[in-house]
Amino acid sequence: MVAGVVCAILSGRSQVSSIFRSLRNRIEGLREVTHSPDAGVVSRAHFPRLLARVDWVELNTLIDQHFGAQVELSAPHDWVAIDG
Repeated sequence: MVAGVVCAILSGRSQVSSIFRSLRNRIEGLREVTHSPDAGVVSRAHFPRLLARVDWVELNTLIDQHFGAQVELSAPHDWVAIDG
């Protein structure tokens, strides 16, 4: 799920609802890439709760190391990837 969120943010999705739709629409491809055939999408209501539990400092370190970008919450429910 976190991999799908990162991909959505890096591809320009910024609103929680847009990130959720991207994740829902790409779940089959994400299952293949992550080798998790049973992976599902949480409900839209639980999605913000899941995002709140992510350790964004650690995740940003990984994103920066592999993609050269940082992910920030620029406003409530608005995510942005900064290349640079």
